[in-house]
Amino acid sequence: MQGGGGVVYIISLITNRKLDSILARCKIISMNIGDNVKRLKLQKNMSARELAERVGCSVNHIYRIEGNKYKDVPMATIEKLAKALGVSLAEIIGADIDIKYKTQEVDRKLQLLERIIKETSTSNVTPLNKPLTQIPVYGRVPAGYPREMWHDYIEEYIAIPDAPEGSFGLKVSGDSMIGEGIEEGDTVVIDPNQLAYNGDIVVAVIDGSEFTLKKFYQNAEHVILSPANSHYQPVVLPIESFGERVNIIGVMIGVYKRFKKKNRGGA
Repeated sequence: MQGGGGVVYIISLITNRKLDSILARCKIISMNIGDNVKRLKLQKNMSARELAERVGCSVNHIYRIEGNKYKDVPMATIEKLAKALGVSLAEIIGADIDIKYKTQEVDRKLQLLERIIKETSTSNVTPLNKPLTQIPVYGRVPAGYPREMWHDYIEEYIAIPDAPEGSFGLKVSGDSMIGEGIEEGDTVVIDPNQLAYNGDIVVAVIDGSEFTLKKFYQNAEHVILSPANSHYQPVVLPIESFGERVNIIGVMIGVYKRFKKKNRGGA
């Protein structure tokens, strides 16, 4: 993983620096807590035993907090101390209240990042070394009921590997081929030079004007253009009239998809 190693190293370096900063800030907070608890307890004319009873802990535990004997005081304990003393969390911590929550959240995210880095491996990924070819994408082809839908102007170009000469793309309209994983808005890549065999997905023109995307089947008596969705009926034509009524424009050789990011509400 020659290229990825540098990325992992940089992220690890940043992670370690952030963790050092977090630990230093937490240490300062922890050292201030004991002094603040002792001061606030005296201001409230409260004994260590009374405070311990309100917090729900031993007197010795209060003394150890006041003496800064703990490396880090859990946030749950700080919240109980604040409630027992009738003060805000910021008065106990002696710093901006958000700092503790922020450091905990940053620490959690850094741990997640480190786990992702460790679990991510490119050893089983085969790089795409094949040349990409730009092909034109025309108007929409119905994956539903045959209808006039294909425009001659080029909407865009897409780059695909191993594109046969003369290949082009058509945007899909409808859901009759959903069973083959072809959805509304996808771009099907068409090879106009391939012969259609049973089971191939083809773009066909019916009666000179109605375009459709369907699976092709042929037997001794009929040609069937079949959808991949039970909500649609197949187009069945007698073999003797097929050549007059239907023109196979090309055979589908691939599907080009674009994935849209979901809006997560700003989270």
